[in-house]
Amino acid sequence: TFFVDTMGNCRVDVDVDCVDESGTPCENIASPNKNCAFDVVGARFRYAGGGCDQSINSQSSFTCTDSAGGPPEDEPATIMCASGNNTLIARDLAIGGVFLIENDFVQIPPTVTCTIQNVATDEVLQTFV
Repeated sequence: TFFVDTMGNCRVDVDVDCVDESGTPCENIASPNKNCAFDVVGARFRYAGGGCDQSINSQSSFTCTDSAGGPPEDEPATIMCASGNNTLIARDLAIGGVFLIENDFVQIPPTVTCTIQNVATDEVLQTFV
């Protein structure tokens, strides 16, 4: 469907259906098993905002809990990730920003807990492991 406004610009309304070559919807395609032959020393995440239901993570041990309504979809947040008493990252991040969890080129601990907090109040909005 095309919409043309009075300024002469063309607006296009497009629907995209993501399927594989067999017609399976993308959200139903299982992630392949990944076995690293080396220690994982970093993991990169993109902050999208929103609640746990918007998280994309295929790890079987992943847990996520929203607090105080969860993070808004349009505001920056403070990201804090730690393993035990070892803080791996603590910084403010805008929507769409990328953060890296690393451990000085040593294997990342098997369990990392991250919290997303309100920048102004430090209120915890989400916790994921």
